[in-house]
Amino acid sequence: MAKRDKELKKGEELAKFLADLSKDTRSFNPEKGASLDFVLKLLEESIAATVQKTLEDRPAVSVKINKLTGEISAYSYLTVVADDAMESPYTQITLSEAREEYDSNAEVGDEVILEDDLDVSNFGRMAMQHTKQLLAQKMKDHEREKIKNDYSGRIGELISGDVRHMERGNVIIDLGKAEAMLPRSHQIKGDRYLQGDRIKGVIHEVKDGPKGAQVVLSRTSPEFLRRLFEVEVPEIFQKIIRIVKIERSPGYRAKVALETSDARVDPVGACLGMRGSRIQTIVRELANERIDVFVWSTDIVVLAKKTLASAKVTNVIPVGDKKVVLIVPDDELAKAIGKDGSNIKLTSKFLDREVVILGEDEFDDLNEEEKAKLLAVKEDNVEKNQSDIDDDDDDDDNEIDKTKEQNDEQDDDDSLDAQLVEKGADSEDFAV
Repeated sequence: MAKRDKELKKGEELAKFLADLSKDTRSFNPEKGASLDFVLKLLEESIAATVQKTLEDRPAVSVKINKLTGEISAYSYLTVVADDAMESPYTQITLSEAREEYDSNAEVGDEVILEDDLDVSNFGRMAMQHTKQLLAQKMKDHEREKIKNDYSGRIGELISGDVRHMERGNVIIDLGKAEAMLPRSHQIKGDRYLQGDRIKGVIHEVKDGPKGAQVVLSRTSPEFLRRLFEVEVPEIFQKIIRIVKIERSPGYRAKVALETSDARVDPVGACLGMRGSRIQTIVRELANERIDVFVWSTDIVVLAKKTLASAKVTNVIPVGDKKVVLIVPDDELAKAIGKDGSNIKLTSKFLDREVVILGEDEFDDLNEEEKAKLLAVKEDNVEKNQSDIDDDDDDDDNEIDKTKEQNDEQDDDDSLDAQLVEKGADSEDFAV
């Protein structure tokens, strides 16, 4: 009866300890991995470490807690190892010694019990207090590994959470089972975040921080725009339409090139949706970022005209494979360049070439030497010498004439597109 009362008393002490511990929701949170079994295991390890320090020679100690009654049992032991594998004489015993002194049938890996009923009554409370101190660090390590395991393989995935608070310009987001950060550098200019707001982003990386593992989100990466298209446009999710390339100037403009595996499906029309409903949903998510959607082309002349989008291009002159000259009407030159050169920079990034934009009059006013210099092909960052330029003048004129013909053909196509739009048909490309 006395033993039963003692067990119940220990059980009550353990229950009170766990109740006190559970009030600290940051330390004791089943959603973050701190289950009752996890805490009990930590408590067992703490008691074992405390008891081991009091024993002579400090052998290994194993502790078990009955979570129903609170009974704590413990024993000390040595682990059997091969005769030539002894590393710690305090916690290990060689196979030959184990067979000679304890059990003739012992095998490597067995435990040799030294004392099977250690008295731990004086160490329970001490260990419980020690556990509280260890739990915070253990939980931090546990959460770090759990977050890494849960999110490291999900880089580029679209995810949403609730804004918790702001921290030095960074937005801290509650994902439910983890906390994420949206750094200032990955925020769209003009976005405003309030506590409790629902926010979307793509998982950019998972990194170690001073407070443990941190999930970093991004709203400025091209991948974020790609995921939004997959959500809003079923044909993209089903891989009928493929996004070939995306480039963004976050908060200002994005350029999206498409292609389709089914000739019956209009890729641009599918992305726009009925009365632009699909694309407008994406635009609103991106703080009214303008989105140019068009069909991909391997022809640099055609692709350059589509990529610029904001202005009509009357002539495209490729210069080698690293530069392209675009000629636009004078009254559309400012629009083609964009604010602070933003559109020309984005076009250059998309085409992966240096882009030079000139007005028609400005180009016509160039003399032959200036045109030759403009159209000179750079080799290893060094322009051809003047004699080579003079020799190539005729070739340049031929190149301009040839390109002019291609652009005239494209202008005819653009005129046809305009007629189709007037009649209510889908255009080949579109800017929102």
